[in-house]
Amino acid sequence: MKYTSFIIGCILLLMACKNHTPQQLLVGNWQFNNILYQQEISPENKPLIEANIASLRQSFSLEYHADNTYHSHSIKDEIGKWKLNEAGTALTHTDNDGEQHYQVVQLTSDSLSLKTTLQAQTLTLQFIRKK
Repeated sequence: MKYTSFIIGCILLLMACKNHTPQQLLVGNWQFNNILYQQEISPENKPLIEANIASLRQSFSLEYHADNTYHSHSIKDEIGKWKLNEAGTALTHTDNDGEQHYQVVQLTSDSLSLKTTLQAQTLTLQFIRKK
């Protein structure tokens, strides 16, 4: 009986430790947490940038669905398709405005960081998984 319990316990442990693909890790709800700018922000612009970041923390989130659709909740809600390369290093959003490309800097069960270029500024968007 002890041997059977041990085997069942090992099987359950292996199932719990199952590795997720990058696509499986991406699916879910992500809340905006921060922006890292590649270029330093000028001192006169810092207060405005920090206020915008604080506002985004309250209003900006992303939902990635298993059917490869996404919903971006922000000032302008966007619905579109997402595609993640097999290695989990490049993410593409496609919506009515076209394509936006992101480099996946980090993707874990609770953290997502995406690097992109917007208006000639390279930045990294950081998200945390919504509980």
